[in-house]
Amino acid sequence: MPQEGAFKFHQYQVVGRHLPSEQDPTPTVYRMKVWAKDAVRAKSKFWYFLRKLRRVKKANGQIIAANEIFERKPTTVKNFGIWVRYQSRTGYHNMYKEYRDTTLNGAVDQMYSEMASRHRVRFPCIQVRSSSSSSRHGASGSGSSSSSSRSRSRRRSRLA
Repeated sequence: MPQEGAFKFHQYQVVGRHLPSEQDPTPTVYRMKVWAKDAVRAKSKFWYFLRKLRRVKKANGQIIAANEIFERKPTTVKNFGIWVRYQSRTGYHNMYKEYRDTTLNGAVDQMYSEMASRHRVRFPCIQVRSSSSSSRHGASGSGSSSSSSRSRSRRRSRLA
């Protein structure tokens, strides 16, 4: 069983929809992954974003499921890339950062503490857009792999 108190933020998958009615007996189901401290806050964040994206409020909607997502291999170290949108004093900004951790929850925890310290952005002003993981050691993103493939193609063209 994973440790509950190890990380401040946990990843939840929340599934919800508009309430069925006579006009629409099978409404569209929406699934969202959110980071929150507990399941109640994850549901609240789900309704906050769904209200912005679609015309569905908590009063006329229902949550089908809210599950916590756990890491498959929490003992191996991986590189995580996180796309973030945050609100600063001057406006909204998009950002991509990479973190090295054993779990995605740990990487998101690092991101929240870094954003609070370096950029003075608090938790409510940060939206985690998406995340990805790669288990490559030392390589940071696609930049190094594309440059090495370019150098290989140059060597092949010189030899031919």
